[in-house]
Amino acid sequence: MEEGLRCHEASEGFISAQLYDSAADATVMINVAVWGSAGDLYNAFASADFQALLAEYPDGTVAYPTLLRKVAVEKICVAQ
Repeated sequence: MEEGLRCHEASEGFISAQLYDSAADATVMINVAVWGSAGDLYNAFASADFQALLAEYPDGTVAYPTLLRKVAVEKICVAQ
């Protein structure tokens, strides 16, 4: 997973990332990354370098590139 983060770090439009590992289930990892645009995410995920890294992940590994937006909840969190 670290190699994938480093690959994305070198990609155009990459802003930041945070990797999360499940405390209860060691088979779940989540990478929350901030990109300049949806196109930047698509290009990084579709790049030959990143696809080559995915091929090296263990059998059964699934990657779901998903676009998310922040949601404001009054008195709890802001959507900035």
